[in-house]
Amino acid sequence: MKKYLLSITLFAAFAVGVTAQDFIFNQFQSAPQLFNPAATGLMEAGQYRVAGFFRGQWDTPGAANSYAGAGAAFDYRTCSKRLFFWSLGVTAQHDRAGLASWQNTRGGLSAALHRRFGYNMGAAAGFSAGVLNFGFRNNGLLFDEQFDNGAGVFNPGTDNGESFSGLSATRFDLSSGLILYSVEQPGGRRRNIWSTGLAFHHLTRPQYSLLGNDDQNLGIGMTLHAAGELRFGKHNQRALGYRAMFRKQSLNWTWGRPPANPQWNSLQWQGLAGISGRLFFDNKTDSRVSAGLAVRAAGRYGGFLIDAIIPSITVGSREWSFGLSYDANTTRLPDRLLGGLEMTFWKTFGKAGNCVVCPGG
Repeated sequence: MKKYLLSITLFAAFAVGVTAQDFIFNQFQSAPQLFNPAATGLMEAGQYRVAGFFRGQWDTPGAANSYAGAGAAFDYRTCSKRLFFWSLGVTAQHDRAGLASWQNTRGGLSAALHRRFGYNMGAAAGFSAGVLNFGFRNNGLLFDEQFDNGAGVFNPGTDNGESFSGLSATRFDLSSGLILYSVEQPGGRRRNIWSTGLAFHHLTRPQYSLLGNDDQNLGIGMTLHAAGELRFGKHNQRALGYRAMFRKQSLNWTWGRPPANPQWNSLQWQGLAGISGRLFFDNKTDSRVSAGLAVRAAGRYGGFLIDAIIPSITVGSREWSFGLSYDANTTRLPDRLLGGLEMTFWKTFGKAGNCVVCPGG
């Protein structure tokens, strides 16, 4: 029964894009420090940034027992003419899945050290430290042991036979990352802007189980990502954008055959790739609107599937952005909506001064 209950929970988590623990937003570049701590402080304008996300899946947003996730982030950067500058951030995420409301809540602090290389490129290394809380709601769950095998009558007062250490647990967690990015001069609009990075997650390999002292630990995960724009036209007022992310659940696995220890060796991965068109309206504020299309794929042992086609639209400027996207899923659950809505928003504050102009969302 333990394996049965665990498989339900992990399926619910995987279905909404958490691959058993990590919720991935489609518009990931709107708050890059959520998936790569080295991107803390990577912004187009200002010294401070706040960002917020919400994503539903297969349900009306806010519905009971829905599949949903939300996140918030704040970061700050120093502005200096020197080659080095540093940045600090705070992040928080929460997601829940299905009837049992399997939930993950993460909160942490991030820091990054940036270095400029000439006038056109920068790099950063960063880390984040925080806590991961996970658990579920026992109300409404039915267990095999609570049914009378002879009469088939359900008795909620019967012991469910499970040895849960509790309905939730909290673990310490660490992540680290590297990022390279183009630098734009204040007041300018380069023809080619880009960023690319690598991050490692769950470096502490925290135990991810409510069944006591077992070996179900999270493996060290990896994220590869890239985004950018190719600008053209008079005054570079049009742009073709691109973005891609690859998230590997765990690096501890064996090519070509099932993992020896499925508790922490995983073949699960997710990939997202998309393009967009962007139009700029005002040279002073860089007011803009963009529309795009992305594809998300997911893999496991035995193959992969195209999970969703994702149209999106974004409006904003150098100092703020609001985005909407919708998952048109190729797979669905009975009696559920076909996809899910995602909303993102970020806003920068403060005078940029000597801050570098980094690729934005």
